[in-house]
Amino acid sequence: RQRQKLTRSGIIPKVAHAACSAATMSYPKTAMDMVRVGILLYGFWPSQETLVRYLAKKREHQNPLARSLTWKSVVMSKKSVKRGEFIGYGMTFLAQEPKNIAIIPIGYAHGYSRMLSNQGRVLIRGRRLAVIGMVNMNMLCVDITSCPEIDTGDEVTLIGKQGDLEISVATFGEISNQLNYELLTRLPQDIPRYIVD
Repeated sequence: RQRQKLTRSGIIPKVAHAACSAATMSYPKTAMDMVRVGILLYGFWPSQETLVRYLAKKREHQNPLARSLTWKSVVMSKKSVKRGEFIGYGMTFLAQEPKNIAIIPIGYAHGYSRMLSNQGRVLIRGRRLAVIGMVNMNMLCVDITSCPEIDTGDEVTLIGKQGDLEISVATFGEISNQLNYELLTRLPQDIPRYIVD
C-alpha cells in the first residue's frame, strides 16, 4: 500500500524492501524485491511467536532452519583444588570436596556473560559439564572432577553440538537472560571465524 502511494506521487524506487527476518517468515507479501534477513542467517528465529506462527500457517511440525553457528574453545590448563578452597573471584564457589577443574580461555570480554557464573554449561568429550566460580574477563573454570580423562587441548563447545548433546543459543540465552540477538551481537570481532561446510 505504501509503495502504491509512493508510485502515485512519482517516487519509484529501483528496489523496494520492508521485510526483516520476522516479516519474511510471517508476512511474505512484505518481501517485495528483496528481504533484510539478519538472525535467520544464523538459523535462529526472531522470537518463539514467529516460529509458532510459521509452523501453524505451514501446518508443519519441524523447524526448517539449520543452525549455522558453533562456538568452540579448548582446555587451556587443568588445576587441582583442595576441599575448602574457593574457585574464582569473589569467593562464590567453595569446593566441598577435592576438585579437578579445566581453565577455558573464554570470558565476558568474549561475550560469555558473567550471569553464567556458577550455572553455565559446556561440552567436553561429549559430556555436559558445569561452569564453576565467577566468569572472568578472559577465562572461566569448568568442573571436570567426573572426567579425569579430559586434557589440555581438548575441544570445548560453548554453543553447538558434541556427540548427542547440544547447547543451543536459546538455552544459552535463557540461562544468561539474554535474547538471541543480544548474545549474537556480543560475540566480538576478534574471535576467529571459520566457515565450514
